[in-house]
Amino acid sequence: MVDNILIKLHFQDIDNTDFYSLANEIFIDVIRRYDDERSFNGFLYSCLLNKFKTEMTKRNRVKRQSDRNAISLETPI
Repeated sequence: MVDNILIKLHFQDIDNTDFYSLANEIFIDVIRRYDDERSFNGFLYSCLLNKFKTEMTKRNRVKRQSDRNAISLETPI
């Protein structure tokens, strides 16, 4: 399921071990929060999809923040 989500989100070129670890944490959380009103697989899939999107947003935000502090080589000193 994790590989299918990563392919769907076009995250093939990233380190999968981080996302597998994150998926294990989410799986435990989903087991705790699951109620019998909906499909377990669907609930797990939606939680994983949302968390992976959030994780990539956090990673990209960190990359952008470091660029703001950079000084151009053309800036007079």
